Amino acid sequence: SATITTPENSEILSVDGWTGEYGESTKKDFETKSLGSGKQVFMADNIYAGNNLTISVSFNKEVMSEVPFATKMNYFFRDNSLLILAILGLVITFIINFFLWLKYGVDPKKGTIIPQYYAPEGWSPAEVLYLLNEGKEDDNMFAAQLLQLAVKGHIKIEKKDSKSGEDIFVISHADKTSNRQSLTTLEQGFIDKLLGKKPYTIIREKYNPRVALAHRFLLSRIEKEQAGVYFRKNKSLLLVQYIFPFFSIIGMAMAFNYYGGSIVIIFIKIALLIVMNIIFMRLFYQPTKKGRKMLDHILGLERFIKYADELRIKATNKPDMNFDFFERNLPYAVAFGKADEWGKKFQAQDIEARYRSSNYYVHGYSFHHLAYIGALSAASASASVAPSSAGSSGGGFSGG
Repeated sequence: SATITTPENSEILSVDGWTGEYGESTKKDFETKSLGSGKQVFMADNIYAGNNLTISVSFNKEVMSEVPFATKMNYFFRDNSLLILAILGLVITFIINFFLWLKYGVDPKKGTIIPQYYAPEGWSPAEVLYLLNEGKEDDNMFAAQLLQLAVKGHIKIEKKDSKSGEDIFVISHADKTSNRQSLTTLEQGFIDKLLGKKPYTIIREKYNPRVALAHRFLLSRIEKEQAGVYFRKNKSLLLVQYIFPFFSIIGMAMAFNYYGGSIVIIFIKIALLIVMNIIFMRLFYQPTKKGRKMLDHILGLERFIKYADELRIKATNKPDMNFDFFERNLPYAVAFGKADEWGKKFQAQDIEARYRSSNYYVHGYSFHHLAYIGALSAASASASVAPSSAGSSGGGFSGG
């Protein structure tokens, strides 16, 4: 039963009620009687779990004083606590991230991009691509680096025919009689890890520890040489990013425990906070002034490789579009994913003969359409990843 007493025992004008589940408004399985002026008792039997008695009593509103503003706000917060805390937490987290970005993530001003005919002195394709890709690995890095070593006369790239149709590449030491160019420390370390004293290594879509070793060396060495000098990833800000969100989630959990509400709001907020912090963490990446200058050079090279025909017409010191120039920039064109565009800038009579005798010639592939590079990139990526469980694959290869 429930007894209702009106303020100042004012006269009750009407009563009503409902029983049943939430939202029920027609079932009236209850009794009620007056206990005197301003008092009414309501009684109901058979109230089961999930069922309630809802009471409506009307009386003269003039006996009621206005609810204080502070009380109204207390009720408002109680009824909307999760939503208020969610919005407040998102706004404050955004402000924190924004000020962190202003202090650590604003990039140096981009310079004028001038077409460049050659890569930065002493920079391999993998180094160029790593900086261009904001200190992250790219699928073309390994293949471009292999091609650079072949261009410099130190390795030979061959593609073998497989009975299963699998792409299989054999990387071997080039003939010592070929014209060899000097290697950088990075390039020498890479070839030592890949081949060592062995005459060749095989790259296919199957784990190869030597390929994995060379892959790890390439990434770790470039990261060591460039981080802090050419860019800052500012990963130390990760902890700062999540301190306030952590405590705001704790606050929401306490509000849910005291006042209830929809728990879905908490999970939505967590998801939005994570997405926001991931976006800002990427924005926190910042090239240094030295790195910005190097990027301008790299972007100039990329622009020239893509638009060599148009830019060469306007150039004052026009480079000779011969085989040496084609070959020198080919690994960088592969790194930029523009090998085909680069090849189409040259005439077949100037390139084809020497291309066929190069260390990277593969039968069936023209110099202006080195489609096998994509297969080499994919095979290198697979060969660098250790299998989660032991397995084997069949199929041999034959020369072709």
